[in-house]
Amino acid sequence: MIHDILNLIAFTAVPHPSFATIIGKSRVNELLENHLSWRDKIDDASSEILLMPLKSNLSLGKGHSVPMFPMPEESLSFFILFLTSVIGERKCEDVIKHHRKLFKSACSSKMGGKRYSYDTITSEVRGEDAWQSHYGSATWYQVCLAKREFDPYHILGRGIGMWDVSCSTSTTRENL
Repeated sequence: MIHDILNLIAFTAVPHPSFATIIGKSRVNELLENHLSWRDKIDDASSEILLMPLKSNLSLGKGHSVPMFPMPEESLSFFILFLTSVIGERKCEDVIKHHRKLFKSACSSKMGGKRYSYDTITSEVRGEDAWQSHYGSATWYQVCLAKREFDPYHILGRGIGMWDVSCSTSTTRENL
């Protein structure tokens, strides 16, 4: 019992950067093949990849629309989490570099993946253009209207680099 607790404590002291995405069923194999084939890929001995199927409420014909949780346009998508422990000779920056490549591949227009906004890479994604691309123009417009109405003086924090100062003053339907 105490051995398990000590192992758990030691594990929490190990950095474990992650990348998470939601990608359509038709592109899952391509993303995993990219991950496995890249020459600069980190050793997977202490890595985990979690795959979880997701169906949108729209495709199920029940539930509510969830505009702030964008999904790929396919009826079946997968949440994919790449979680890597940084141990031994491995360097945290090397893992994050690999995750950046996964991000660029998964969220490209070709693959159509969506970010799941809590991972290591999210802190590097900045600016309204990136978030508008993530949410889509119609939802982004509604987000900006809410920001303009409820936080016009930017009292609330900038969060994870979502807001340029211009959003609360210049976002119009014409420039979306």
